[in-house]
Amino acid sequence: MAKSSNKRKNGKVINRKDANVKRMRRQAAHDLKDLVVCCCVDRQELDRDRTNLVSRTVVYNRKLKKIVPVSRLQEVALKTERWGWNIFTAVVCRDQTGHVYFTRERDIVTKTEVLLSEMNDYIAETLCEDFNDANPLNVLTMVWYATPYELPETEDLLPLVLAPIWSHNVLGNCLTRYEMENEDLQVLSYVTDNFKDFMDWYIHQRAIRRDLSVVRKVVVTFGKTGERQVAGELPAWRDAFLKNKLDQLCGVTLPKASVHEFAKMRWETEMDGSNTARVSTALSGLPKCLWADMSITGQEFTAERLVFNKEKD
Repeated sequence: MAKSSNKRKNGKVINRKDANVKRMRRQAAHDLKDLVVCCCVDRQELDRDRTNLVSRTVVYNRKLKKIVPVSRLQEVALKTERWGWNIFTAVVCRDQTGHVYFTRERDIVTKTEVLLSEMNDYIAETLCEDFNDANPLNVLTMVWYATPYELPETEDLLPLVLAPIWSHNVLGNCLTRYEMENEDLQVLSYVTDNFKDFMDWYIHQRAIRRDLSVVRKVVVTFGKTGERQVAGELPAWRDAFLKNKLDQLCGVTLPKASVHEFAKMRWETEMDGSNTARVSTALSGLPKCLWADMSITGQEFTAERLVFNKEKD
């Protein structure tokens, strides 16, 4: 006797194909449970392509509390399955004092299940509207995150907004209209390899900026490391130092590109924290044939000592 290819359960006919589709859907939903798509997008990019907003996209794992790569199956689930998306959008700004803040914040829930590309198109419309309504002198870029799951109100959602900004150094690569119109303005951004440090900076940026305004006494001494000088390396470092006018800042006259003459130098000057950071950044690129010892002291903070190309004593 011929047998039916369909299995029966509780008197109902179950189509194997439909069952497999539902099983794959459940598996995809499970794989995406802790993942959030986070993205920064520029206004000009929206004008070019509103469907593929992927230029500065990262995926953040809420359970692991870090940015993670996505597997092939997770990528397929995000791009080819339709989901009901929970979305947050905002405009990123930096005022004339250098303070970074978010404005035009929105929480959006899609009324129907849509593809990620369709959601991108809707987000683009919203972001363009909010970007145009923000302060034109302070606006930097736009940010959004989205997940198929509802996020608990008690959860700290700040990492979801900051993740793409930190990962792609958006604050260091973008300028506001005010900053572009004032070419002599010193624009500072915080760069770190540690995401937690970046979040701490954002939360305490006003206090950090006050600390940077305090004048320090800076003493820098140089010496030979014994390493062989690479041809052209010291002249190139010297030219970069002069180009950034750090010699004027330190009140020094650099010798010609001679290791022997550089090793005799000792600087002593006073400057605020921002300029101290500029000098230390330059010294971090000092050729290996020289070492530098940078002593930083002040009444309102703990003394600090930085060494470059040698171990601390």
